Amino acid sequence: MPDLQGYRIVELFEYSHEEGEWVPTGLYAIVHPDGTLLDGTYPSPEAAAAAIEAILQLDAAPVPGKK
Repeated sequence: MPDLQGYRIVELFEYSHEEGEWVPTGLYAIVHPDGTLLDGTYPSPEAAAAAIEAILQLDAAPVPGKK
């Protein structure tokens, strides 16, 4: 797993009234280092990690006009 730099990947659950317990949805989400749940879901932890890597690359990209 790559260095997520404070981002977390969480597995999503839903309550099943039929089973009477929380069951995994098969989806994953990303939590920002400040605790904010980011929009979107991912089909695997690997897909979520790839999204985090893309976010980190965008954050590191130079901004035109800024030094």
